[in-house]
Amino acid sequence: MTTTAVPATPADPIAAVVHPDPYPYYAALAVSRPLYRDDRLGMWVAAGAREVDAVLASPAVRVRPVDGPLAPHLMGTPAGEVFGHLVRWADGSRHNTMKRAVRETLSGADLPAQVQASARAWTRRLVADGGAELVPVIDRLAYGLPGLTLAELLELGGPDPARTARSVEALAGAVAPTAAAGPAAAAMGEVADLRARALARLADGPASPDLLSALGGSARRQGCADPGAIAANALGLLSQAHQATAALFLLTVAALSGRPDLVAGVRTDAALAADLVRDTARRDPPVHNTRRYLAEDAVIAGERLRAGDTVLVLLAGAGCDPDIAIGSAAWTFGAGPHACPGPDVATAIAGAGIAGAVSAGLALDRLRVTGYRPSPNIRMPVLEADGAG
Repeated sequence: MTTTAVPATPADPIAAVVHPDPYPYYAALAVSRPLYRDDRLGMWVAAGAREVDAVLASPAVRVRPVDGPLAPHLMGTPAGEVFGHLVRWADGSRHNTMKRAVRETLSGADLPAQVQASARAWTRRLVADGGAELVPVIDRLAYGLPGLTLAELLELGGPDPARTARSVEALAGAVAPTAAAGPAAAAMGEVADLRARALARLADGPASPDLLSALGGSARRQGCADPGAIAANALGLLSQAHQATAALFLLTVAALSGRPDLVAGVRTDAALAADLVRDTARRDPPVHNTRRYLAEDAVIAGERLRAGDTVLVLLAGAGCDPDIAIGSAAWTFGAGPHACPGPDVATAIAGAGIAGAVSAGLALDRLRVTGYRPSPNIRMPVLEADGAG
């Protein structure tokens, strides 16, 4: 197997996402350059905990560029109909209304147990159908489990799990940086089908209580009765969970590498899996950065930023700031108005996957990281079984 030399220090904050150990670099930035202009990247970089908080809380910043709230390749497409309504990409009153609805829905007292039960069942099925090779089964779990679990709870899964998984992948891929030239027509067809199913379910009303009807009820209580916005934000749960929860699952698997003691502990006490997931989210988080855009001139953390500026917000960097408590999870799922509303859901899915994989006898301690998939913000490890290659 050919190996490639890895720089001791990442070339920049984006390259850090796929570096074997970027955390000393992040810590150094947090101390020496907590908020600075990176001319080579053409944007500001917020690395310190206080600076990250200041950017994420500033009323002058937006989650999308003011002159391009919807990516050009999504204009006039089914994916555009979805992402144009997402609270993730909205600011102001439109964001506040639906964000409250999403938070209320995901804070339901029964939801964690429902997520765990569904994820456990899907884990058993995916392992049973995955074949004898360890790595393909783990990848199947990582990329299939989040979408299948949430699609079942939303009652959007349909009879064909493979089709559901493809649809969720198409939905998430539509806004990936690699989709800048436009997703394939087949992928857009999958997105259109998912959206149509969600709208039909909302129009017919629930046959039984489910996550989609709960979101619809919450949205209407908050003052939003637009079925397009409700359906879009239901699908947003699928798209946001796809890569980030897959990465959280794989990073937790990576943390078990060479640790048969931890695998044995999970086999004895399945609840330990969720603790391992939460620990991984603090130490080696799946989402390393996010971007914000200045809508107006502003002074943030003592620096003067201009309208039109972009800020790369290092969530992983804030977690390395030595001025904060060691192991703080404050930035793993973001912070401020656009903080992720579903950390407990992500933890439950990933934890159920880990516990189920161990229960099925998969030797997770035999897996090791050989690199990371190219990404500007998601830390997605590539795994190999010991003795492979």
